[in-house]
Amino acid sequence: MSEINTLKEQIDAQLTAAAHRAEVGLQEAAREQQEREERLAKFDAAVELFCTVWRPRLELLRNRFAELVKVDPVIKPHNREATFSFVSERYRIELKFSAGPDYDIRNLILEYNLLIIPVLIKFDSHSRLVQPLDQIDERAVADWLDERILGFVSTYVALQGDTFFLEHLARSSVPK
Repeated sequence: MSEINTLKEQIDAQLTAAAHRAEVGLQEAAREQQEREERLAKFDAAVELFCTVWRPRLELLRNRFAELVKVDPVIKPHNREATFSFVSERYRIELKFSAGPDYDIRNLILEYNLLIIPVLIKFDSHSRLVQPLDQIDERAVADWLDERILGFVSTYVALQGDTFFLEHLARSSVPK
């Protein structure tokens, strides 16, 4: 009978240890979730703060190409993006800017993606800027956006050629 008692004690010890591990795991998961929610709040605050940096730049791009572009802004929880679809008889052109957190919500990730079909020239199709949420550099974000926008404009101009701009110069927002 003592063998059965010993076995019972061993089973009870394993079950007690498993229950303790499960409780510790639940507490750890709750703590991690709370920290994640705090980081998400910090991310959302950072995104709102930097809207003053990227909104006027993206609006300027939209306005300069007003007759040639359709813009689809998307605002989701913890993610922002704007897709610029350009009207062209020869090309399919989509330019997307997005802002979101990394997996651990410790960094702000800004991305630039440019799709041009057919691909007839060399161009920068993707760029990414990663900024720690605790140390976002507003100047670096502004500079990165400016470089991406100017790079896109340069690519767009190269695609269209001078005759396109001569034809549209009088009736568009292209500066004379």
